[in-house]
Amino acid sequence: MWPRTLTATAFGLFAALLCLPVSAAPVLQQQRAYPGTLNYIEGQASVGGQKLDSGSPGLVTLQPGQTLETHDGKVEILLTPGVFLRLGENSSVQMISPDLTRTELLLESGRATVEVAELHPENDLLIDQGTVSTQLLKAGF
Repeated sequence: MWPRTLTATAFGLFAALLCLPVSAAPVLQQQRAYPGTLNYIEGQASVGGQKLDSGSPGLVTLQPGQTLETHDGKVEILLTPGVFLRLGENSSVQMISPDLTRTELLLESGRATVEVAELHPENDLLIDQGTVSTQLLKAGF
């Protein structure tokens, strides 16, 4: 009787220990990417005059009215899932609206490219430049 109880107790403790890493996993999964989230940085860039560094991707998200500027560098930001804006050197973009259903940016200066890998009908994506507004309607570069 004693060995069977000891075996059952040891098995229960072992099973509980295996569950510990699993219970910590949701904390890591809670970090989500929102429109305007910085995905990549190379060289020098800033948001609102504050310098970005290699630790900024995934942690910095452009808010309405904020400007992302590159100096001697390049950056990539998420517009919506599957849509990425890449800003070249000596360029700047201002976030107008970071909503998933209406994401709008203003290219203030320089060069930018947009890659649309996946587009959903509920997403309204606009890139403004001067008085011209471009709506992204299909996948492509």
